[in-house]
Amino acid sequence: MTAAVIKFKRSSEPGKIPQPEDLEFGEVAINDYDGTMYYKKHDGTISSFSAGGGQDALIEQIANEKAIVMAIALG
Repeated sequence: MTAAVIKFKRSSEPGKIPQPEDLEFGEVAINDYDGTMYYKKHDGTISSFSAGGGQDALIEQIANEKAIVMAIALG
């Protein structure tokens, strides 16, 4: 039995960011040169997770995005 392989849309071009028309909602792309993952949000914009700032920066970014979502949900 072969192992399943998940492949993301990707680029190795420095600074390249996918455009909204490049991704479906929830789809993930990766720039393996910059170490950044991108995804298309519910509002049609592109957001990212970056390894460039280290793990603490990624955790802070996730916390900030969750706080924004919670604030919107609570009105």
